[in-house]
Amino acid sequence: YDHLGTNPELDGDTVFNGAWDNALGVASIIALADAFANMDRAPRRSLLFLACAGEESGLLGSAWFVAQPPVPLGSMVANFNIDMPQIFGVTADIAAIGEDTSELGDVLRAVAAEFPVGDGQTVVVRGDSNPSAGSFYRSDQVNFAKAGIPALYLNPGSDYIEPLPFDPAAYEEAHYHQVSDEVRDEWNLAGLERDLRIVFRTARAVANGDEIPRWRPGNEFEAAWLQLHGLD
Repeated sequence: YDHLGTNPELDGDTVFNGAWDNALGVASIIALADAFANMDRAPRRSLLFLACAGEESGLLGSAWFVAQPPVPLGSMVANFNIDMPQIFGVTADIAAIGEDTSELGDVLRAVAAEFPVGDGQTVVVRGDSNPSAGSFYRSDQVNFAKAGIPALYLNPGSDYIEPLPFDPAAYEEAHYHQVSDEVRDEWNLAGLERDLRIVFRTARAVANGDEIPRWRPGNEFEAAWLQLHGLD
């Protein structure tokens, strides 16, 4: 939905399907929306599910949404972004860029600790493996953060419980932003299912919480949060 369209100058296949980046992310939020809609008891706070167009062209869809929100921005207490989720199997970890910037990381770690991975261990939450790449500023959550809304950019883990017969980094290099980004034999969505259960419980905990999440003191987005809630 946020991908590159077509390139008629290519020979053969000209369609960038974007199956991993990011049709699978869109499918994930649809699955989460369905899970919330089928709860016996709705969360205390409403949840809004958004598929942003134009991410590849400069985060255009999320920028437009934040500039013209359907409800006041002050009522949006958290943002969870799912972009290129897990496709290779179950890991002992889950990654969340921005997990150290707001109280959302605390909620995520508490939920992840409820998921065993064997030998008495539970899922570990990891942060940005390459902070110098500036990944937090390169996907849709940053527009919500700039508005003051605490945000997490959820990524797949890398500590696979079952060894992989191929290199995930090489797979990504071969298919990222290529016409070959299609559903392929290498995909194993068992890890994605687990990760979405963690995301579901994290979002549910925030939606049911007495307090709204806030940025860590001194964070660059804290001033916007204070202004958003009339506390500046």
